[in-house]
Amino acid sequence: MSKIFKDPVINKILYLIALVNLSLLIFYIFNTYQYYFTSDSASKVLFTAEAIKLGNLHPGDWNYVNNDIRVLAPHYFIAPFLLILPPTYLTHALGGVLAALTILTGVWLALRTTSASNRNKFLVLIVVLSGLSPINANNIFGEYVYGTDLAIACFIIFLCHSYLLGEKNCIIFSTLPFCNSFYFRI
Repeated sequence: MSKIFKDPVINKILYLIALVNLSLLIFYIFNTYQYYFTSDSASKVLFTAEAIKLGNLHPGDWNYVNNDIRVLAPHYFIAPFLLILPPTYLTHALGGVLAALTILTGVWLALRTTSASNRNKFLVLIVVLSGLSPINANNIFGEYVYGTDLAIACFIIFLCHSYLLGEKNCIIFSTLPFCNSFYFRI
C-alpha cells in the first residue's frame, strides 16, 4: 500500500490504529462474542456439521426458511474448519475471521471504485474495522450473516464498476455469482 499521508509519523499512527482495530476485532470474534453467542449463531455450526456428515452443504430434503439459501451462506466459512475440528465455538470464531476477511476485501474493492483519495479509503476501512457500534459489530462480524450481505453488495458494486469500465477479467468474476445463484435456486 502506498503512503497515505506525506508525513511518515501520521502514516505510522494510522497503520497502528488499523492494527489495533484489527486486533480488537479478532479479540471480539474469539472472546467477547462468546457472551452474545445465540442459537442463531450456534445453528450455523450445527447445520454445517450435519451437512458435512451428509456430504452436501445444501441437502435438498431439508426445510429452509422461506425456501431460500444465501449465495454467500455463512456456513461456507465454517465448513473448512469442521473438516479438522469438532463443532464448537472455535469453529464459529475461525469462520468469523474468514468472513471478516471477505467482508473487508469487499469493502476495499468497493472503495476502489470511488474517486476518494487513498487516505480517505484507508480511513473508511479503519472505521469498518471498528465494527461501527456494538450492534453492528454483532450483526456484521459476530453472526456474520449481515456481513456477508455487505460483502456481496460491495462485490457487486466493484464488479459493475469494472464491467462498465470494460475490464475483461470482470466478466469471468461477475458470471460466477450468477451461475451460483442458479445452482442454489435463489
